[in-house]
Amino acid sequence: MVKQLSNRFVNCLYFLRQWAFGLAVLMNLHSHAQTFSPAAQVSLLTCSSGSELYTSFGHSAFRVRDTISGVDVVYNYGIFNFDAPNFYTNFIRGKLRYMLGREGMRGFLRQYVAEDRTVVEQQLLLSPQQNQRIINFLENNYLPENRYYWYDFFYDNCSTKLRDILEKQLTDSLRLNSPTTHTKTFRQLLGEKVGNDTWIKLGFDIILGITTDQIAGFRHEMFLPSYLSAGVENGIEVKTANGWQRIMKKKTVLYQAQNVPPPISIWQKPFIWIAAICFFYLLLSLFPQGTVLHRFGDHFLLIICGILGILLLGMLFTDHRPTHYNLNLLWLNPLLLVFIIMGWFGERWRQMRWMTALAGALIVLLMWFLSPQQFNVCFVPVLVLLVVRSADNLGLFANFK
Repeated sequence: MVKQLSNRFVNCLYFLRQWAFGLAVLMNLHSHAQTFSPAAQVSLLTCSSGSELYTSFGHSAFRVRDTISGVDVVYNYGIFNFDAPNFYTNFIRGKLRYMLGREGMRGFLRQYVAEDRTVVEQQLLLSPQQNQRIINFLENNYLPENRYYWYDFFYDNCSTKLRDILEKQLTDSLRLNSPTTHTKTFRQLLGEKVGNDTWIKLGFDIILGITTDQIAGFRHEMFLPSYLSAGVENGIEVKTANGWQRIMKKKTVLYQAQNVPPPISIWQKPFIWIAAICFFYLLLSLFPQGTVLHRFGDHFLLIICGILGILLLGMLFTDHRPTHYNLNLLWLNPLLLVFIIMGWFGERWRQMRWMTALAGALIVLLMWFLSPQQFNVCFVPVLVLLVVRSADNLGLFANFK
């Protein structure tokens, strides 16, 4: 309990620090540019996952260290202003503005040590001219009129920003030359970070559509900081006087996490609980229709599916591109709520809601292995329950009772 309270306290401090830092950035609109000597070098910093959802995917930043001028700063594209107008509305709509922040290396490292998150530095094999080109870009990008960007989880985040800077500033001197074939989809990559049988992964698999099942490939895998770090170590090459070489010059662990993450407990595994609930509910089908328990259970099942369907329908009109073209709308159908309401006006509408639920569940089950969208295994017991309860309410089991 003490450890949990301690972790909550650290995460609270982290949030307050991010908020305060973002506010300071906004107030410091006329900050002076840093002065660097030709000895300045650029490094990639990679921070491991944390215990909270917003830290599950790790973090990336650039470090610029100049031993001559004494400047040692971090350029961080993971800053947002919590006090921005319509923050929550913009977050839901996918129009959240992030910004580039700049802070001292000591303060940056202190934060991750407090959270017990590993921090790795990879010094880049760049010439003084190449280092200066990247530094000049970062300094220019830090100007108040340039520092903001529209955040996109897969394509424009704290990690992809750094990859893009390397590509654009090194141009013909950089190439992506991975030694292995990359066949993982975006959905599979998410599963690596949050676990495949977790409530978080279940939530992702409900709201994320077909585009999440595209193969990411070597370049787009780098939306995850750990994959950008792996790419710098094993796949990104830079052209030097001695030919093409790996861009990583030196790797240093600045801080190693001390505590091993606890294993996922049974309470965090949704399949067990969903399967158990659906199994006991299925037993109701063995008893005659019309009981209060039947009516309550059936209405609750359809209402939950309908509410989730409205959520998915709403996500189609946001800028969250991965939530578009979601086949879960076949069985999480917003029309179920309409048919429930209309069911008060006649048997025809009551039949319609069960026919809709039955058709959607059967389609998903039949196309399970052929679908362009990967469905979460937790959907199976719910889909089976929908099929059985729909068939029972439509009288298809009448001859077997």
